[in-house]
Amino acid sequence: MPVIPSPLDLWASLRIREAIANARHKNPGLMARIVVNQVQLNTVLAREVLGMLPEFGIPLLAAQLRQRTAYRQCAALGGTLATLGTRAGIAAVEVSALGREVRALLGSSQA
Repeated sequence: MPVIPSPLDLWASLRIREAIANARHKNPGLMARIVVNQVQLNTVLAREVLGMLPEFGIPLLAAQLRQRTAYRQCAALGGTLATLGTRAGIAAVEVSALGREVRALLGSSQA
């Protein structure tokens, strides 16, 4: 579940948390995780919301996606980070870390 570290996004995510809880009644093995998206660690608000996320009841992934122009450029160009080349290097590292973490979770659930 992607969450932008802002109060409005947290409030909107409450309904998603309820939907996940309801879905777990039918599928007890359902895994849910929060991925922090568009984070700006240099703001007090973001740091405060990040501090509140562990109380949300859904585990956080360690990988975070920061607010970067590269993501918007990909959307505008209809491409991927790879199409931006070295200009998207840090963003590509973030996405790779996220992918590794998700694959590790999926691998452990299938064991």
